[in-house]
Amino acid sequence: MQWSSGDLNKYLADYLAPASAALAALVAYVAVYRNSQPQLVAYYQPSKRTQSIIELVIENVGTGNAYDIKFSKPIPISWFGIETPSGDGRYIPTSGIPSLAPGQRLVFFGGQYSGLLKVLGDAGMPVEISYRFHPPLWRETSATDKCVLSVKHLEGMASVKSLEQAVVDAIEGTNATTIKDICGSLQKIEKHLEAISRAKASDGGPEKSDSND
Repeated sequence: MQWSSGDLNKYLADYLAPASAALAALVAYVAVYRNSQPQLVAYYQPSKRTQSIIELVIENVGTGNAYDIKFSKPIPISWFGIETPSGDGRYIPTSGIPSLAPGQRLVFFGGQYSGLLKVLGDAGMPVEISYRFHPPLWRETSATDKCVLSVKHLEGMASVKSLEQAVVDAIEGTNATTIKDICGSLQKIEKHLEAISRAKASDGGPEKSDSND
């Protein structure tokens, strides 16, 4: 079967052009859909403010609002103990969090290394985070993100001292450069200068010339 140029143009106009437009619209919608979808993560990290403390962070790294956030397992927080576990901590319940906006993060006192390792184990604890969101031009949708909560990788990691803790250490520390010892040295110098001044005063000081002579 031979196609004339007119038939070919009609075929392209009737079939291929609408299909191309539909495909372009579908690609554009998928891009908009992905740009409006939340993505939730949970992880433990060393605190930048308090030495030896590990924080739990729950964060929405996506670009859409997440609602009715639930966890497949309770998430451990406030499990303390540096070298050995110290008692039992608490949990964030599976009922979870009402909502998280894009870029929003919640930070909890997770605890300390040995306390969290006791409850999480060396292999960590797999957790599924389910939530609802509203894609554009579509009904409400549910989604689930997966993560593994672990602190084993933090073993031996140096803690970052906070500015407040550094000031406290400088005041109460025992090395020769602490503020406490510097203040003590200045007080000794001040007392020495006072002693010199009193000695000069007791000697009567330099003789003054009589202005009437």
